[in-house]
Amino acid sequence: MKVRVDHIPHLEIPARMAAEFAAGAGHDILFNGSTILTRIYYKTLADLTDIYDQIGKKYGGWIPAARSPVDVEGRIYGIPNLLLSCCP
Repeated sequence: MKVRVDHIPHLEIPARMAAEFAAGAGHDILFNGSTILTRIYYKTLADLTDIYDQIGKKYGGWIPAARSPVDVEGRIYGIPNLLLSCCP
């Protein structure tokens, strides 16, 4: 499998996401530290609830603050970075 990684300056991410979502094309996976963008674009993001639950179960659960930034209307649209309550 070929993977291409693009490094986008953090100040350009909101504009790039808006353009890609409007065009219906662009990056398949985004690493984004902004919880605001998750809430703005959740309708164009994949529901990751099952993956979020599996990760939490495998590693001892999520800390309470992990769910809030990525939860929109009861569904998970992002995976928090390093917010597991414990590590294996």
